[in-house]
Amino acid sequence: MSALLYELEPSIAFALPQDDNDLNSIVNKAFAYKDDIWDISPFIKNPKSYSNSSRVMKFEDIPLTIRPLVKQHCYYELGRMKPQSVAGKLSTSKTKLLMFMNEFRLHTLESFDTERFLQYLAWLRDTYITQPELKRDTLLKQGKEEEAKKYKPLGEKSLYDTSLWLKKLLDNATNFQWKGSPKETIHLEPNLLFMWNQTSKALSQKKKERREARLIPNSIWEKIINSAREESKYQLGNARGTIYELVYRNGQAKGIKAINFAKYIILIQAFTGLRISEVTNLKSGCVFKDKKERKWLRRETSKTVLEPQEGDIRIPTEIFEAIKEVDKLSEDYRITSNLNNLFFGVNFAKHNEITILPTSNWNFKYLNPFMKRNNICDENGEPYKVRSHDFRHTFASKLVNEWNVPLAVLTRHYGHLSMEMTMHYVHLSKEKLLKKAIEGFTEASKIIANGEVGESFIKVINEAKTEDNLEDFIEKLTSSFGVTSLPFGACLYDYRRGHCPNLGVQSCWETGCSSFTTSDKFLPNFEHEADILESQIARDKVLGKVVEVKKKKVKQGKIVKIIGNLSA
Repeated sequence: MSALLYELEPSIAFALPQDDNDLNSIVNKAFAYKDDIWDISPFIKNPKSYSNSSRVMKFEDIPLTIRPLVKQHCYYELGRMKPQSVAGKLSTSKTKLLMFMNEFRLHTLESFDTERFLQYLAWLRDTYITQPELKRDTLLKQGKEEEAKKYKPLGEKSLYDTSLWLKKLLDNATNFQWKGSPKETIHLEPNLLFMWNQTSKALSQKKKERREARLIPNSIWEKIINSAREESKYQLGNARGTIYELVYRNGQAKGIKAINFAKYIILIQAFTGLRISEVTNLKSGCVFKDKKERKWLRRETSKTVLEPQEGDIRIPTEIFEAIKEVDKLSEDYRITSNLNNLFFGVNFAKHNEITILPTSNWNFKYLNPFMKRNNICDENGEPYKVRSHDFRHTFASKLVNEWNVPLAVLTRHYGHLSMEMTMHYVHLSKEKLLKKAIEGFTEASKIIANGEVGESFIKVINEAKTEDNLEDFIEKLTSSFGVTSLPFGACLYDYRRGHCPNLGVQSCWETGCSSFTTSDKFLPNFEHEADILESQIARDKVLGKVVEVKKKKVKQGKIVKIIGNLSA
């Protein structure tokens, strides 16, 4: 029964009695309130996915003078938020509070008025942001190594969470008049969010700065690409933490050389922007050519409506050949492991068992060593710090900003649910993205539209090609048309007139919408869609799905007509 405790309503599972004197009589099916260690695992769904500090709440290291108040606050919070969150906040916040009280010789929380709380905030900033090194060095000189470890630099977000935990504790104690509570309510002006730079404006700026920092500079990007191209197919040496020259201790699979997977995965990420998990899950035979000899990669993507979901993306010839090469090289691994993946790791804990290449330590075990052995450094001569996901940001930014690929094509490429998700990677405002979409039409050789609005749009675009100041012309054009990027073109519907009458259809080109327009830049998307339709029709014929075949043939006729118009 206790295995299903996580299904209980928290406010019922952790109801506090009216009288503080009855607290120690509380006993639920997981722990007793009077215990100084609470195992809340039965109240957590999938507890094994959380660390011990998020599953077990320990109060034994808290002085008896404040322990009852902390326990009462934690039990109250357990009834209002996820148990693992309450445990995590206790674990990360109590140590700092105890350090502060010890330094200022405080024994209870009764003296925590507004002035004392502000003193605590100043101490947090001084201890963990302004001069943590000074305090740590002082303790090390005194031989207090364990205590010195507590003084690691922390960010403002972490300290905001810490101070918010204490403020909630003090507010609850005062409001409910728990024993040992402060005499007055804490009043802050400005609030904690402002003090720790956690306001929406400050966070938006920080988020922007973090995204910008994820773009790999062109000079570094080129060094990474060239180094990956030049590296050997095989990784020599047997150092753990890189790729190994595998000769199994149990005698199995002897002679299988260790493939330099870092070389291939870095190239794939750089020229596709796929997540590291999507790359390591690529299967044998995942690349193919279409009728026009264009190269495609079939991959499984997450974060879609149906997870996981297969999808095809265009890839350059270099990546096509690289994947074909690693497919051949890893054949022996697949025979040994009975797995169909391209990339493999070795589980030393299980007698060198071949497994799918793990992604949790990719940066540490593969990417960082790659940067060091190729001497790819920053302006200070230190190995450039790059993360696997930085390739995704950089590829997206290059695709839209430098190679003028429509944003909607990138959205389809990444398998995103919305264009807003894609905008996170391209580092452009909505206004600039709109201008990029229109600029893409000015560079197109052929544009087709269905209605008067589309014809007017084409006329304006053709006029724009003769303009000297294209930037100003695009500015005027964006105010004249309601341009919305789509995977197969653009919608010119002016949303100031209300909701689009075709909102919710699968594709605007299928309905022949008069507000839809497209160009030859989207031709590969249409041709690939036609290939998929052809294979689906053939499959439905075999299955005897007559109605489905008729529906798809109507759709096929429309798409073939569009392809013909764009190719003419």
